[in-house]
Amino acid sequence: MKFSEKIQKTPLGVRKIILWVIVVFLGILLIYFWTKISIQRFHQVWKPEELSREMKIPSLKEKIQEGTPEFKKLESFLNTLSSPRSPKGINLPTSSLPNF
Repeated sequence: MKFSEKIQKTPLGVRKIILWVIVVFLGILLIYFWTKISIQRFHQVWKPEELSREMKIPSLKEKIQEGTPEFKKLESFLNTLSSPRSPKGINLPTSSLPNF
């Protein structure tokens, strides 16, 4: 007997189970290969180093080395924040309450 004749002679419930097992197996197989191929294509297309060179996007290191005006302003601002301040011009409020 052929394989197809054997399946035709089995009960309907068993045939449905066989059908769903085959469908699930093929679905898992297709999803596996689809994700594998998609990941490979993504890695071929997405290369950040080449993309930045093609679009001529300057890196932060290049900006710092060039000394752009915005960076110089930021650097001077950070220097003023980090330098110690003297409280010469600050008038602290005095309290009439005695110190205990």
